[in-house]
Amino acid sequence: MASTLIAGCGIALAVLFVILGVVRILPWEAAGTLAATAIGAVSKIIELERQETRKKEAVPPEQSRLESEEGLLWEESILVSKNSCSHYDLRIGADEKITGEISSDNYFNVYFLTPRNFTKYTDGEEDFKYEYGTEHASRLKVNFTPGKAGRFYCII
Repeated sequence: MASTLIAGCGIALAVLFVILGVVRILPWEAAGTLAATAIGAVSKIIELERQETRKKEAVPPEQSRLESEEGLLWEESILVSKNSCSHYDLRIGADEKITGEISSDNYFNVYFLTPRNFTKYTDGEEDFKYEYGTEHASRLKVNFTPGKAGRFYCII
């Protein structure tokens, strides 16, 4: 609110300096310089206000949320660097399924692996197989139902 008032005053000052230059009360060079400075200050104030608003709205790099069984059970926002991965050790029952959404500003791979294939993946072997997943995605709606109950690893 205060920055809006300051920005309004800055615009009024810029208009005043232009008028003073046009009617030749101030030399045009001085009036133009003062008007440009006032407009520059206003734009800087508005940009700083936008940055503060973005900081308040931004999701922290790591955040988790767990709700009731009927609603969202788990929500997490993570920051994964381009050349690394994040993985989750999951135990999934016979009648359970994993649903969700993964999105990024860049491309990513997602794999749901059995423990055997997880070992192959972490050992750097290229012949690992995933039960569910995709490569080179920027958005993925996950809907994984395993063939049988067991332990699975989700790698992002």
